[in-house]
Amino acid sequence: MSLGASASSGISIRLLVVARAVQGIGAALLTSQVLTGIRLNFQGVARSRALGPVHGGAVG
Repeated sequence: MSLGASASSGISIRLLVVARAVQGIGAALLTSQVLTGIRLNFQGVARSRALGPVHGGAVG
């Protein structure tokens, strides 16, 4: 999804805005799936260690 949106983004400014919106939607869907998978498969300290890189990347 992101690659297709990125590839089509250079044609016009309107298409660039639409492509970036598609990228944002794709990122939101992927992030929620990753967090759900971590919460279902890890517990306690292991969950904290698994969530660290996910939230660290978001915080910067």
